[in-house]
Amino acid sequence: FRARTVKVGDGVNESESIVTGADGELHMQMADGGYIAVRPNTKMRIAIFRAEGDENDKGVFGLLVGSFRSITGWIGKHSPRNYQVNTPTATIGVRGTDHEPMVIPEGSKEGEAGTYDKVNAGGSFIQTPHGRVEVAEHRAAFAAHAGTVAPRLLDSVPNFFRPTRNEQVLEHRH
Repeated sequence: FRARTVKVGDGVNESESIVTGADGELHMQMADGGYIAVRPNTKMRIAIFRAEGDENDKGVFGLLVGSFRSITGWIGKHSPRNYQVNTPTATIGVRGTDHEPMVIPEGSKEGEAGTYDKVNAGGSFIQTPHGRVEVAEHRAAFAAHAGTVAPRLLDSVPNFFRPTRNEQVLEHRH
């Protein structure tokens, strides 16, 4: 693969991977009107992205480690089955949503290894072979990397979900 450093105004294309460093952040205006803010220390991929205004539009993102905040555009709002985030252990789906998926790898001091999703507006779900949990606004859920336990709602939003230095850019994008 060929690595490149993106600059303001550069496009990011389907099948490209995005890697941010400890102080890195990448904000993307999506062609369907959505917006994605990739957080520091994240490895993700735009697996499929098609936004031409018909029933074949699709957004599929792979999240290996780290987090991003996604405010879905018309794909997530009008065709929620066509929007998903795949992680090593779970699939996250939405219902016209502002959400923050996060993957904490094994051995991290940040928290229990697994897939998390925090919903700021709208709703989402986390699904694994062991079950599915719906996530409502202002809630978070978790699916462990190991074991055969179904995903579960958390009693409170974990402290590792914290705003980044450019959070104000996202506040009025719903």
